[in-house]
Amino acid sequence: MYKKFFKRIIDFFLALTGILVLASTGLIVYIVLLVVNKGNLLPDAYRVTRFGSFIRNTSLDEIPQLINIIKGDMSLADPRPLRVHYLPYYTTEEKIRHTVRPRVTGLAQVFGRNLLSWDDKLGKDIEYVRFRRVKT
Repeated sequence: MYKKFFKRIIDFFLALTGILVLASTGLIVYIVLLVVNKGNLLPDAYRVTRFGSFIRNTSLDEIPQLINIIKGDMSLADPRPLRVHYLPYYTTEEKIRHTVRPRVTGLAQVFGRNLLSWDDKLGKDIEYVRFRRVKT
C-alpha cells in the first residue's frame, strides 16, 4: 500500500514544498547562469565554468526535477535513470532497478555519490529496490 499510494503522496507534497522553498534560489541561479554564460551555450571546452562546477557540486541543478516529481514522472528516492545505451550491459540482477520510477536521489548518492564505482552504484540501487519490495 505504501508503494502504490503513500509514496506518491509523500513525493508530491515534498516536491511541492521544495519548489516553494527553492523557487527563489532557482530563479537566482537561472539569472546568474544567463549572465555568466551571456545567454549563449558554451562549447564543450568552456562549458563547465567555476560557477557551473559549484551548481553541480551543490546539486542546485536538480531543482527543476521537482516539477517532474509533481507530474508523477519521477520519484524523490528510487534508482536514478541512466542513458538507454547502457541497457545491453546490465546483468539480469541489475535490470530490477527499472521496476521502480526514476528518482532524483537514492542510496548511491547518499553513500558515496561520485566516490563509488558503477558496480557499487548499481548494487546500491538493487539494494534499495529489494528493500522497497520487502517493505510493501
